[in-house]
Amino acid sequence: MFSGEKVSRDGSIGSRGLSPLPNLISEEPNKTPEQTLALLEEAVTDSQAKINDLINDVGTSESSSSQHLTIVKLSQKIEAMQGLLMQLRNQL
Repeated sequence: MFSGEKVSRDGSIGSRGLSPLPNLISEEPNKTPEQTLALLEEAVTDSQAKINDLINDVGTSESSSSQHLTIVKLSQKIEAMQGLLMQLRNQL
C-alpha cells in the first residue's frame, strides 16, 4: 500500500514519490531539535498528501469500504501527529 507506487484507473503503475526523509536522517545524525522537528513536519505533511491521494483513489475505485475506513483512520492519526508536532514546535 505504501510502496510509493500508484495504480492508476487503467491499471498502470506510477510513482507517488517517496520522501527523502530516511536518507536525510542517516546522512546527518547530529541534528538540532529544530532540524529534527522540521524533518518530522515535512514527513507528516508528505504522508498526509499521500493519504489524501489514497482516499481519492479508493473513493473512485471498487475497493471495499473497510479499506476506505482504514485509510481515513490513518489520516486522522496523521492529523493528530501534526497537532502534536505543532505543540512541540511551540515548546522549542
